[in-house]
Amino acid sequence: IERVSELAAEFPQIYQKVTGKGLLIGQHFRTPDNGYKVAAELFKRGVLVAGTLTSAQTIRIEPPLIISQEEIDEGLNRLNDAVDAVARAM
Repeated sequence: IERVSELAAEFPQIYQKVTGKGLLIGQHFRTPDNGYKVAAELFKRGVLVAGTLTSAQTIRIEPPLIISQEEIDEGLNRLNDAVDAVARAM
């Protein structure tokens, strides 16, 4: 959650806030469109995330309990790339 929060601070035009505990992380975006675009960029990079209810304004990161630190780091790198791509397109 610390690294995702740092990413949110770096891209305040995209993120509203980050919530969660441990590996269950909610990314709250300024608009549903931002969340949709980040999720789409993550899907392109092989990372599955889940929206909440019927909106992509908040998307969840829900890794399995058996995830390794290496996999966490790779997922965060892909998240960084995805958010950067969305920011550049704005």
